[in-house]
Amino acid sequence: MTLQLAQSYPSLAQRVQSVDQQSLKTLLTTRFGVPAPVLENIYFFQSNRRSVSIVNADHADLADQAEAHGIPFAYTDSAVPKLTTAAVSFLGHHATASIVHLESSTQADAFLSRTMITLAHAQQCSKGYVVVRFDGLTLGLGILRVTDEGRMTVESCYPKAWAIEEGCTAFGTAE
Repeated sequence: MTLQLAQSYPSLAQRVQSVDQQSLKTLLTTRFGVPAPVLENIYFFQSNRRSVSIVNADHADLADQAEAHGIPFAYTDSAVPKLTTAAVSFLGHHATASIVHLESSTQADAFLSRTMITLAHAQQCSKGYVVVRFDGLTLGLGILRVTDEGRMTVESCYPKAWAIEEGCTAFGTAE
């Protein structure tokens, strides 16, 4: 049994080496504007076939580590890696690009209930994955889409298990 475990779960150092560290850091700096120094002490490692996790460099000596309890970071089974809610919660406040700022608690509640949001005015970011904020707080990841007519919408990637019921508010009072 121990031999099977060692073969199916290679050391952390090997799993860190199997991930292109620089491409993921470049994604964060170019798409989301996360400053490079924020990422200096972070290692990405293959958590399973379809996802990558992160661990701090001082977590442990990677050479002797068989497993790590890091933060699930991104799903890598598509053309563009999709950041997890944990990753956006961890690094979202460092983002300086690809940010959608919601204008009201009604919009924030819609995001938290996984309802499509139509933006009232053009946001300065390109379509695709965006960090969604309200009142200075990072709420999560969304997908910014632009219709043929130029209308901008945000689809919420907020976890279903955490979502509030549509029509409810997370802010105590409705606007």
